[in-house]
Amino acid sequence: MDIQEKQYESEPLMYFDNGVATEDVRMKYLSYYQVLEYFFNRVQNYKLLEQIQLGNYIEAILSIIRS
Repeated sequence: MDIQEKQYESEPLMYFDNGVATEDVRMKYLSYYQVLEYFFNRVQNYKLLEQIQLGNYIEAILSIIRS
């Protein structure tokens, strides 16, 4: 049986590790928030590219204006 190692992105993992390691509740909150923010921005960009690829240029422009 072959076991493959998972590859994780270093930036959100660094934020997550910081959240686990600290005792300060505010720092935990900020660290976990940064993980969510990191992936939220990526999803937002994917949605924008998807709108452009579908030819929905108006929707793409409006999504930029709204954010």
